[in-house]
Amino acid sequence: GLLAIFRIEGMQPTLVLKLPPNEVPVQVGWVSPTRLVVAKGRQTGPREKPMPTGEINAVDLDGDNQKYIFGYESSGRTIGIDRGFGYIEGLPEKANGRFYMRALSASSNRSMLYDVDATDGTSRLVADIGQRDLSFVLDRSGRARFAIGIDDDDNYLLYESDAKDKWSRIPADRIGGKFVPFAFSPDGSKVFAWFAADGGPMSLVRTAP
Repeated sequence: GLLAIFRIEGMQPTLVLKLPPNEVPVQVGWVSPTRLVVAKGRQTGPREKPMPTGEINAVDLDGDNQKYIFGYESSGRTIGIDRGFGYIEGLPEKANGRFYMRALSASSNRSMLYDVDATDGTSRLVADIGQRDLSFVLDRSGRARFAIGIDDDDNYLLYESDAKDKWSRIPADRIGGKFVPFAFSPDGSKVFAWFAADGGPMSLVRTAP
């Protein structure tokens, strides 16, 4: 597979990033006007949805300064763990050359969120929960406010962070059903979510977090 970036004026390609056979970009994010991050996936069939490989690369608009940010071939410890599975979890509201990456280590059952520099790959740990395979929901300031996922028994998991970024699990009976947050209002005072009471149909809601 390949990723091609064209300049609208004249429709001339500025970047053609070639990937190995059966690999395709599954996430692309601009971290600055001249640099982007790309998460790779593997295409197993013509009609199958590509499966992420957990590898994240960064590259300049002109194809220079390619860097393997994270994945199973990582070496060193710029991300805090040597290697694992990475996922682009979000981008700052104002591009600053960084992105938020969820990382899973093969040797750890924790869910970790990093603020990563897309140029040199250095990072800062911003969230860490002792439950694997959780996704994080960030507000407009980049702060992780919720984490959601499924445990080994297919039970829905919902965590929230307090003002000191301490995480706690929210039991379903506390909110009367399944609450699946996915976005925040610009000022962070409201959260948008899907909500189902007692196994009923899902409704789109807006509420205070």
